[in-house]
Amino acid sequence: MTTRVLFSLGNLSVLQWQDTELYGYPEPPSGMSLLDISREQFDSQVEPMWVVDGALTQTPPVFEIPGPTDAELAKTARDERGQLLSSICDPGVLMAQRALRMASTPEETAYAEGKISELDIYAEALLAIPDQAGFPQTIVWPEVPTK
Repeated sequence: MTTRVLFSLGNLSVLQWQDTELYGYPEPPSGMSLLDISREQFDSQVEPMWVVDGALTQTPPVFEIPGPTDAELAKTARDERGQLLSSICDPGVLMAQRALRMASTPEETAYAEGKISELDIYAEALLAIPDQAGFPQTIVWPEVPTK
């Protein structure tokens, strides 16, 4: 007969101390497992305890939470880029084109053409984001043109 602990495979915490010399125990349910331990460990029954790398320990396990995948980062960046494009292309270009049509002086015409050019450059820079070195881990967002 033996002494053992029942522990969760999810968080590795000890759920029950078992002495099979004294009691009979059913097989562990799904998501749980058993670890044989020494009589000395059983007699101490310090709590809380975890099973890490097949050993009983008072040190809680460290679970690494994975970061987003490159595909997830790329999708997020493309979504943001799409939002930025739609926020300036339709209303921004339409306003600049309207200003160009309504311009009555050479200065107003030059100003409106400059705004259209700024929006074109910004849109091209947004479209080129996936081509940047380091994408999608590192993204340099273009500066939004002034209104």
